[in-house]
Amino acid sequence: MGSKGTRSPLESALRALTRATRDRPDPTELWKTLIDLASPKTADATVALVLGAAVEQALEIAISTHFVLDRDGCARMFEDEEIAPIPTFAAKIRLAYALGIYEKHIRDELNLLKGIRNAFAHAKADTKFTDKHIAQACGFLWLPQRWHPMGPPSGQQAIRDLDTPREKFVTSAQFLFMYLEHSDNGEKPKSFSKSGSYSPLAHPGT
Repeated sequence: MGSKGTRSPLESALRALTRATRDRPDPTELWKTLIDLASPKTADATVALVLGAAVEQALEIAISTHFVLDRDGCARMFEDEEIAPIPTFAAKIRLAYALGIYEKHIRDELNLLKGIRNAFAHAKADTKFTDKHIAQACGFLWLPQRWHPMGPPSGQQAIRDLDTPREKFVTSAQFLFMYLEHSDNGEKPKSFSKSGSYSPLAHPGT
């Protein structure tokens, strides 16, 4: 380890990796990425990991509107370190629900999406949306039953099957990103059922 006040090359490299995890892409550019990933040519793991990260970032934006901190202070609340108050996707989902940002069935959708993302992230072998356990989980996503996805890149709509597990995941992630990121308009997020931007969605099971 380096002496006090200096860092070894290894320490500097590790700190650079940590800083990279804190970078937050512009939401508009991130939305374009979500649309582009609708392409059937994109690998399943890339879809799951990138869309999962995009929804998690949008969740941070929604939660941050309740803080009295500046941008840097908000970022430190979510840093990927043990000392961060809100370090995990699961903790963010629970906190946003407690703040009234969304209702129970949206919380459950986020938890399901997180679980699918984690299955790809921690898999020891090549994982596909057609794998039995992934496909079964995607079948429980209910937002695709209520919302049509935003259009994919030009010319690709005809070759997309919107009933596949992969497309259900993409549709759910796109909707959740839109709803949560919309909170970055200077107003505190409202309860999902009271949002002026989206009509209330009743869960099919209610």
